[in-house]
Amino acid sequence: MTFEMRSWRDWSAGDRVVVRRRLAGEEASGHRWTDVIGVVLAVDDSGLTLRPDTPRDGQDAAPVRVAADDVVSAKRVPPRPARRVSAARPGPAAGGPSAPPRG
Repeated sequence: MTFEMRSWRDWSAGDRVVVRRRLAGEEASGHRWTDVIGVVLAVDDSGLTLRPDTPRDGQDAAPVRVAADDVVSAKRVPPRPARRVSAARPGPAAGGPSAPPRG
């Protein structure tokens, strides 16, 4: 899969992207930028709306609106990799042997 450089204005809903956006005011708290990685929900002349990737804690993040003037850099990225299953010995739920009784 090729991920050519295109303007974020050419993106379509469903593209997975990373956007560096400018922070302002209280949101900045000493930082100038932040990155948002996720899936494009909408694009228009005034900016774009992203559904951020689900954090590892499993809580869904609210959609993020990025104003056109706040986009510092942006690019398409590959699909998020599938979660890896632990290499630990499988338990009974995975068809493996159950643990020996204690005591």
